[in-house]
Amino acid sequence: MAQRATQAQQSGHATASALLQFVARISSMSLQVGGTTLFMPRIISPDGSSAGLDHISANDLQALTALARQAPTDWLTARCADIALATNRITGRDIQQLAALGARSYLRLAQRAATEEITPQAVDHLRRALDLGWRGLSKDDAFRTELWLTFMAMFQSVLDGPMKGLANRFADELLRRADAEHKQAAAALLESTAAGMDPSADIDSELTHLLFQLASRLWLSLNLVERSRQAGRKAGESLVVRAGRATSAMVASYWMAQGIAELRQNHAPRERIRELQRELEDVRLCINDEMGEISTPVDTRPIHAWVDEHLATTDYPTSLMRIAFSFIGYSDFTAEVEHAKALKADYFSARFGSTELDADGVPLRSQPPFDPTDPEHLETAAIENVCQTRYTFLLAPFILTSMRKLSERFSSSFNDVLSFVGRSPGAPEGHHKQIARGLVAGLQHEWDTAGINLLPMVEPMVRAQLKAHGINTLVFNKVKGEQERSLSELLELDDEVGILPRGLNFELKALMTHRAGCNLRNRYAHGLLTDQQLVTHPIVITWWVVLRMVLEPYR
Repeated sequence: MAQRATQAQQSGHATASALLQFVARISSMSLQVGGTTLFMPRIISPDGSSAGLDHISANDLQALTALARQAPTDWLTARCADIALATNRITGRDIQQLAALGARSYLRLAQRAATEEITPQAVDHLRRALDLGWRGLSKDDAFRTELWLTFMAMFQSVLDGPMKGLANRFADELLRRADAEHKQAAAALLESTAAGMDPSADIDSELTHLLFQLASRLWLSLNLVERSRQAGRKAGESLVVRAGRATSAMVASYWMAQGIAELRQNHAPRERIRELQRELEDVRLCINDEMGEISTPVDTRPIHAWVDEHLATTDYPTSLMRIAFSFIGYSDFTAEVEHAKALKADYFSARFGSTELDADGVPLRSQPPFDPTDPEHLETAAIENVCQTRYTFLLAPFILTSMRKLSERFSSSFNDVLSFVGRSPGAPEGHHKQIARGLVAGLQHEWDTAGINLLPMVEPMVRAQLKAHGINTLVFNKVKGEQERSLSELLELDDEVGILPRGLNFELKALMTHRAGCNLRNRYAHGLLTDQQLVTHPIVITWWVVLRMVLEPYR
């Protein structure tokens, strides 16, 4: 269409060219039913974007309104009316008139598509007919009857066809707008379709679960709690069936655990739950047999050379300062985010989510596909990268090598460490001995003792630093009144006020509180850290961070 506009301009037909260019721009917008913005630019790049709602001027709005009333095709009528209404600048009776025009046009488009194979685009047209009809034709009984007849016919066609996953979009509209009769019919249809599916194919077991779940939601919306639970139990059993066909013990344990959770939620018999739990324990015993190890050789000679050069001739206090404040520039959040974006910039990260399991196959966390525009995704990726690479390949070897060099030259006593801890504003009053015990344990390579003493000290150290700058660390709770913030809340507070030294907030999130990181504070508080895990690299890094916080006032 844009090419024809150019040809018309070259032929001297300026009016026709302008009209074709305008239609080309509105045609290029991407319809996003169910999203936060109904019409999005189809192309978004650093240099700009194609046409979007923000580009529509007052003159464009008049043209859209005129085209909606005179367009020769249903598609163009529906598109012009819908875009005009999406700008939220239409007022008065025009709203109802345009909504009615768009609803009828979208319905005719959906009806034509219903005679062939149902596509996602046809379902979107039907959903827009429902939305606009609700606004412009709510009192037109004939239209509503025709609309719901078309809706249920297309719903039946979707469940009979190869794209059963589209039933999710129909269920959303049924929950929002349908009466009890249509909800009941749809729920029964979902259950019968799911029950009749062949469970031999892996994809079908996933669809079986989806259809039973949708039926459960519809029954619940009708306050038929027992019917909802029956459908929910069938959804849980479909996950158990899927787990039984998985070839990987870790994958099987994940699906079985999900199935057990849904069966519990829907009041399945206790005997059945116990039976599945015993099966799950047997499956998890097989996980270690299929796990392997990946070894990555790391050349630590540059680290040894650095330690020999900088710690060989210094006195004890200077050596501790150099250990505490070397390599701290690597904790810059902005740099880590850019690095993480580069690592995640591949097809699979953008298309697939992931689930992290522990050694027993228990899900720890799940995350959706990576979105480089989402700040939470960027922070998660940066923390993952820091914990998996920088801690393992740089900081831990540096700290351990430095400790060995320090032990060769000096003897670290508890009283010596307690003396500088007691004078440091970075160590909170009343905790000096515990912090000193943890630091001395690290200097003597007793990392489990260091972790036991230092992990509970990070939160009061952060709180003390904020209070020293006049920051109120209390938060109001409706049940318990005022109480101290947790470590996660303290770090969020520091994000606003910026008291902690540069990079330390990010370091503490990665080590202590973020689920994508080491999460030491939460795992230790809930008894999830084993004896073996108390002598790993994250504990070594925690010791180093606490040493930095204690020595920061002496820099």
